[in-house]
Amino acid sequence: MRILNLHGFMGKADNRTYSALCELMPKEDIVSPKLEYMNAHPDEIFTKLTEIIKNEDIDIIIGQSLGGFFALSLAFNCGLPCILTNPCFFPAETKVIVNSEISKDILDEYKEKSRIRFFRKAYILISDNDTIIPGNYEKCKVITPHIKQVEGTHSNIKNLKEELIEILGILKDPDERAIHLTDLFDKIDKIVIVDDARTFDVSQLKDIDFEKDEDE
Repeated sequence: MRILNLHGFMGKADNRTYSALCELMPKEDIVSPKLEYMNAHPDEIFTKLTEIIKNEDIDIIIGQSLGGFFALSLAFNCGLPCILTNPCFFPAETKVIVNSEISKDILDEYKEKSRIRFFRKAYILISDNDTIIPGNYEKCKVITPHIKQVEGTHSNIKNLKEELIEILGILKDPDERAIHLTDLFDKIDKIVIVDDARTFDVSQLKDIDFEKDEDE
């Protein structure tokens, strides 16, 4: 299993997620590039990361904060599962980014590309004391039934390693993943697709083959 780890805005390649992963698997199976969010346009970053996914045979994408912005779209486009920790889906509305030295052109591009979509291969962890993106749990609930509120701040989830162990265990075992998905669908009444405000009954989704996504 090979993982692409994407750090957040002003973050480091060897962030907390990387450190936690290094305790769980060989370092050579973790690809964690340094991303120049301040100077690179979103399309440039998408192109770079898409090449990494292809060349490195990536199986799972993990994204923290702004890294989650890219991780969800990349995972959707490539049909890969992703783990998002306190994802930032609206960079042009996030004060810590807007008030930085990032250019208006780049911010405008983020604004044009900001969207959230239903993707059942996404697993999301949201900290209960995230002051950088308040109210993020409610926004992210429409993306996936695999969402969990955990103890921590925006950049520091308290028991991150244990949370990753649980999710990676599900993703590595197809049978466990199918059971997990079925149980989650039984707990929710409807799913809203934010892009066009459509609402679907869960009964329409329960017969989906868990091994094949509609976007593949």
